[in-house]
Amino acid sequence: MNFILSLCLFMVTILFASIGSNSGRYKSQFEFNTATETFGLLTSMHLNGHRDVSLVVDSQQIEEIKEEKEYDKNICDIDFNELAQNETNDPYKQMNEYIASLAPSSQNDYTGIFKGKNLIMICAEAFSDAVISKELTASLYRLSRKGFYFSDYYQLTWGGSTSTGEFSFLFGLVPTDGIQTILDTAANNNYFTVGNQMQRLGYYTKAYHNRNYDFYDRNLTHENLGYNKYLGTGNGLETICGIEYPNDETMISTTLDTYIDSQPFSIYYMTVSGHSGYYPNTAFVSEHLDKVLEVTRNKYQDVTNYYLCYQMELEEGVYGNTVNYVEDLYGHTIMTQPDQDHNSLIIWSGCLDKGKQYEDLQCEIDTPVYSLDDLPTLSN
Repeated sequence: MNFILSLCLFMVTILFASIGSNSGRYKSQFEFNTATETFGLLTSMHLNGHRDVSLVVDSQQIEEIKEEKEYDKNICDIDFNELAQNETNDPYKQMNEYIASLAPSSQNDYTGIFKGKNLIMICAEAFSDAVISKELTASLYRLSRKGFYFSDYYQLTWGGSTSTGEFSFLFGLVPTDGIQTILDTAANNNYFTVGNQMQRLGYYTKAYHNRNYDFYDRNLTHENLGYNKYLGTGNGLETICGIEYPNDETMISTTLDTYIDSQPFSIYYMTVSGHSGYYPNTAFVSEHLDKVLEVTRNKYQDVTNYYLCYQMELEEGVYGNTVNYVEDLYGHTIMTQPDQDHNSLIIWSGCLDKGKQYEDLQCEIDTPVYSLDDLPTLSN
């Protein structure tokens, strides 16, 4: 009787979870941290197990990859053994011992090919790899095909959406405490962020975000990421753009003049135009819907077309949680966490279009990578 009663309660719980106000977290919008807060650890583990991808590898198909030539190693001039010997704080001591024990990674044919060049990093809000098309987003398509295109790339939500995604992108680390994670870095020596690396090389550095400058307390964190000045709405961006809340295209095009003559420069943009929700009666839809419909030919749902209109602002800026819409774009139901998190990373430089020496380097990288790989890849 206890077993039957427990089974009945379990089925009732499953029913309410599936059709209740939190049904999204139970189904397509599943994310481990928020599901745990809502349904409990056991249910979250059960859901996560169903969504995980099982990989079966035939050991006979694995070939040993041998380096054909010797490369330098990535070793910084820090003596971690000495730090461990002199450290009295046990967690730090263990960390230093662990880092000292690691084998350094090798450099490769790509090491240093962009040395001395200007850098613009864009963290694109609510972007999806499915947006890239030759007909609709020609600039993004060209950058992906004429540069380094990481086609099997993943951006996790990490339970904090924009802030945690931005943290993993900038730090190459896993956020552990939601949106608080990046705020905790405000007083740290963030030595390895791209901004700080470039600043030490004498680069002119600046960061921009086209919404309230103090949202997520970016005013406390972003200059400490290695940017001499961080501008958003409320501390100067609106003056440059001539509008209080500029779209991506306006932000990128109008701020260009503020740094183009200060070379070499290192610039960071956190965009916002792609942010949900996606509504018909907006300036983005009015401006782009005709072009979107011309390309999509009513293939997608209305809200998916609106989503594309919002993303067109990033496309125009380059030129000059959105699971339901992405499902429509991909043409199939997203069932697993990797499906939901699939995205793309594009690294491009004008030199890749000029000369046989660099054109041969253009490639698609189909090795599975995710946002923690951005920082070390770009650093190399």
